[in-house]
Amino acid sequence: MPPANYDLRRGIGNRIWQWLGNDRFGDCTVAAYLHLCMVHNIAASSSWKKLLYRAGYRPPHDPFAVVLYTEFLATLNEKPSGTQGVDPFTFFTWLKVKGIIQDFQQIDITAPGEDAMHQAMIDWSGCLLALNLTTYAFDTALNGKAWDVRPGDVPAFGHAVALVEYGPLNDAVVTWGQIQSMTRAFTKECVYACWVFK
Repeated sequence: MPPANYDLRRGIGNRIWQWLGNDRFGDCTVAAYLHLCMVHNIAASSSWKKLLYRAGYRPPHDPFAVVLYTEFLATLNEKPSGTQGVDPFTFFTWLKVKGIIQDFQQIDITAPGEDAMHQAMIDWSGCLLALNLTTYAFDTALNGKAWDVRPGDVPAFGHAVALVEYGPLNDAVVTWGQIQSMTRAFTKECVYACWVFK
């Protein structure tokens, strides 16, 4: 059983996360992947490099994310757009073939899904979560309040986020360049897949 709370951010703040193209394009999977790369990089760095990284030393940035997104879409004969999403399995397969990542896998998050997801977050230095946002969550994103399930809410908008922290009541993900909290009820209702890579 994983601990009651865990935080992988190690000082990475909103100024460093950035939107990574997801304010213009449907590259949320690419952005979540790069947010997790930041966590991987700082986890493997020396104390001096961690200090530099927190200060903004060479993190992935918007132009790099858009180039990666564009290059991947070209393999599908697609072009970047505000609606063209990226399937995590196909994207990770492409990254592995290119030698950018060593391996990846999907984590079974059926019961007891939260424990498996949280343990995977610890073991793999973060998880990419595929989820369906409710209209309310989409409309109120980044307003400082946790995403929660409200009566009548229906998950409808496909999205990908980087799970980097959890506590006894909420999960915390990076999306659109900021940390967004999600209640356990929201995670259970809206998250449908969990991916890890190294």
